[in-house]
Amino acid sequence: MSWLNGWARPNVGRSEPLKLILTADPGRPLSRNSPHGFRNIDAGVRMSNQEKNLARRHHILPRLLLKRFSEGDKVWVLDRTNRKSYRTNTVNAACETDYYSVETTGGIPPDCIEQQVLGIVEGRAEPIIQNILVQRTFPKCGSKDWAALVEFLALMYSRGPTLRTMLQSVYKLGAQATSEFLHADEERWNSIMRRCCEQTGTHLNLRYEDALHARDTLEITVDIPTTHHVQFMLELVMILTPIFSEMTMNLEITDVASDAEYVVSDCPILPTARSPNHVSNWRWPHNPDADIFFPMSAKACLVLNYDALQKVTPVAKQRVAFVNHVAACNSERVIISRKRDFVWRRENGTTSASHEELLQFLSEFTDAPSEMRVDKNQLQAKLSAAFEDYENETL
Repeated sequence: MSWLNGWARPNVGRSEPLKLILTADPGRPLSRNSPHGFRNIDAGVRMSNQEKNLARRHHILPRLLLKRFSEGDKVWVLDRTNRKSYRTNTVNAACETDYYSVETTGGIPPDCIEQQVLGIVEGRAEPIIQNILVQRTFPKCGSKDWAALVEFLALMYSRGPTLRTMLQSVYKLGAQATSEFLHADEERWNSIMRRCCEQTGTHLNLRYEDALHARDTLEITVDIPTTHHVQFMLELVMILTPIFSEMTMNLEITDVASDAEYVVSDCPILPTARSPNHVSNWRWPHNPDADIFFPMSAKACLVLNYDALQKVTPVAKQRVAFVNHVAACNSERVIISRKRDFVWRRENGTTSASHEELLQFLSEFTDAPSEMRVDKNQLQAKLSAAFEDYENETL
């Protein structure tokens, strides 16, 4: 059993992380009354659903970010799923019902992640982001502000739907690999059936031919509980925070003579290889070939890399178009912008400012971000090896 020891509830005037413990079992609810649940949650949130209004509408992108791409609290949303563009306020943009809701017991409300965890991390980061945008200076490495900002960056990387899609793919490939292993030959199938009968005391009379028929006629689907997605998100934040902490922060700002503006998508952290001919299994952590873009406003983009010196650099329209292209290609559902039409780079290197052309391009673009790709053959090979080891151990 693995445990998540995340953030600790801060006292007034202190900057300490909030600590949560989530069970690794996605089928078990979270509880404050057992070792499989929460610790140090405020008494104010330990109340029944009838005693408070639960927050059901959860922001995939926080409002502190949305407002920096707004005009009069309104943003333009490019909806990839429905292939349309519309304008709405920051309250309604990039929202999904119960996106962070978790199963709980012991009086802890299901919206505790949205109300407490995310609110605390975002609240710490907002004045730091504002200072970077206004003063164009970064927090000192190792300071409390630095720790708060890199924790926020790790959360922004982990919270979006792209990671959930990747996790869904891993589980589905795992289920398919399990099925292939079980049905590989009749001798293996009969051996596994015998062991199941011995371990459960239940007589299983499923012939190999019937099992093959069922495999060929049934489709494998995977339904991952939101609680498990949230646990994965928080665990990934713990892993990525020290990695982000080692990187150098830079700021790119749009040239004063340019009308180009950045956009932000539901995948706001954008790892990108500097070299055009990088290897197919390219990964960004500890990689000097990596730039990580994080558009923080319509006019400024944070860039993390492993360079020695921090820089604040004015950039031309072409650079903004490139970042917007990466944001669009990495998006899962929505792209947020201050204006309906914004500059982005076509595949041939020219630029466009048509949202309709971009929607058409995205409808034909199916490639996942390199760090999110699941290598089916590699995963199945590892699973097969694990199954073989298990089979040898139980013989």
